[in-house]
Amino acid sequence: VLRNFKSAKKETDHPNYVGVIREYECSATVVASDSQDILSQAIDKALRNVHKGSRIAIDQITVSYGFNKEELNDKMIDALLEKGYRVVAKEYLQKLYQEQQDQLNSGLYNPDTTVEGSKFSAVGYFINVKVTETSIRVQVVNVSTGEYEGNATVNF
Repeated sequence: VLRNFKSAKKETDHPNYVGVIREYECSATVVASDSQDILSQAIDKALRNVHKGSRIAIDQITVSYGFNKEELNDKMIDALLEKGYRVVAKEYLQKLYQEQQDQLNSGLYNPDTTVEGSKFSAVGYFINVKVTETSIRVQVVNVSTGEYEGNATVNF
C-alpha cells in the first residue's frame, strides 16, 4: 500500500541539447503489513471483555474501495473460530427458522428426525467491521443490552 504519494514533473531547457529535459520525481510511504495479524490484533482488543466460547455473529462489514468484503468476512470467521469463539451464521437464521416451520406444518417429515422448533441458540454479540485505507475498526455489541462491549481501531 502506498500512502502520501506525490509526483512532480520538472522541465528545463538544456544548453547542449535541442529541446526540453523532463525530470520526474515521485515519493511515497510504502506500508507493508500482514493483514491477518492486524485483523487479529483488532479482534483481540475489541473482544477483551467477551468470554471465549461466546456466540458471535458478524453483523456488518464495511470496506473501502480495493478491499474484498467476502474475503474479509472469511478471515473474520477463521480468526474468531481459532480464538475459541462460536460463530453464528446470522444470514442463515431466517432460512433455518423457515425450514423448521415447513417441517412442522407439512406433516411430510418424521417428527423423530427433525430438529425441534424454536431451539436456536441465541447470539450473544454482534461484530461490526470497518476497513479504510489506513485502519481497521472492530466494534462488539452485546445483543441483550445493545451496549458496546468493545471497540478497537488498529492503524496500518
